Amino acid sequence: MEKAASNFGDSEGRVMAATPAPRCRSSVAANLRALGLCEGDAVVVHSSMSSIGWALMDVVGPEGTIMMPSFTYVYSDPANWSAPPAPRDWHDTIRREMPLFNPLFTPTFGMGRIAECFRSWPGTHRSGHPQASLTAWGKHARYLTEDHALDYPFDSTTSPLGKMSALPGSKVLLLGVSWNRNSSFYVAEKLSGCFQPTKEGCPWLDADGNKIWQEFDDVDSAEDELLEEVGAAFEESTLRESASLTSKIQRGKVGSASCRLFGCKASVDFAVLYYQQKKYSK
Repeated sequence: MEKAASNFGDSEGRVMAATPAPRCRSSVAANLRALGLCEGDAVVVHSSMSSIGWALMDVVGPEGTIMMPSFTYVYSDPANWSAPPAPRDWHDTIRREMPLFNPLFTPTFGMGRIAECFRSWPGTHRSGHPQASLTAWGKHARYLTEDHALDYPFDSTTSPLGKMSALPGSKVLLLGVSWNRNSSFYVAEKLSGCFQPTKEGCPWLDADGNKIWQEFDDVDSAEDELLEEVGAAFEESTLRESASLTSKIQRGKVGSASCRLFGCKASVDFAVLYYQQKKYSK
């Protein structure tokens, strides 16, 4: 009987055949540096590449900061579920029985293995929002993730993403994913004033330590198609000769994945203006 370790499947064989050299921690780190990521950088990462974590830490070092989404949108009002919708007569039971969110133990939902691995990595900090938490590692991790307000979870001043966008020189890395995964655009939704207010809900502890169902304020979010549209327009704008260096998008390969590296604040500012000029209102 062959050892299990040698039983690679067809998918691994296809990857090896299409890859000119091994993709390893040091080569990925070299690719990231060539892209423009530097020691001390603060960066929001959206990645489809499972081996990215160690290489990112190698590049930004202890003076840098890495942040990834660790969302749990299942902690939401069943009345708002649509894919699939929850039967109306289930709503009260779901609200009553939904467990409390715990930043240490509640797994991410629908975020993939990378975000889940990063969430549980030693030395990371996770914000306390039941739906829209983010996890960070490095110099600014505690500051970025503390005091995450329940209302408007992507607010420009109280949310981890909002605080990250305000850090001088902060960046966003899209690695093997498209613009619809870019969470910095979420910060622009409330700032733009173009999205309708909405109510959400989640299990919560009141002042006496009792579990309750707590409503909170938010705004409707952009659909994937609109996020792709904003991203394409942002990318086009950075190709103009008049574009400032801080708004440029660095493009390249990390391993076999196509990626983009760009300023976090520049992307937020562009999305705000784009929404306002196009007068998008959901």
